[in-house]
Amino acid sequence: MADHSSPQISLRAATGNANGATSDFGGVQRACSMVAVGTGTLAGTLTIQASLDGSAWVSTGVTAALTAAATVSATASNFAFRYWRVVLSGASGTGTVTARITTIP
Repeated sequence: MADHSSPQISLRAATGNANGATSDFGGVQRACSMVAVGTGTLAGTLTIQASLDGSAWVSTGVTAALTAAATVSATASNFAFRYWRVVLSGASGTGTVTARITTIP
């Protein structure tokens, strides 16, 4: 369990489609922000997902398009979930992406 003020790494140097690590922020949080940094030519869609129990995931509908060697961000708000993660889908190209997430009180 982590303090909501400390960003957590959800995706660490992902090279293709991947489900990020589960971040447990210790209680229900209403918003989550993501910042992702890509390298090389890796492209795809980053989606913020949330869960009440850490195993059944739903999309928040908040996405960011990752393009080659870019930094992207997105914020999912007006939700009530304890667990959050970032998912990379539709990946193409070569390189890595690292995504950090944090909740907003």
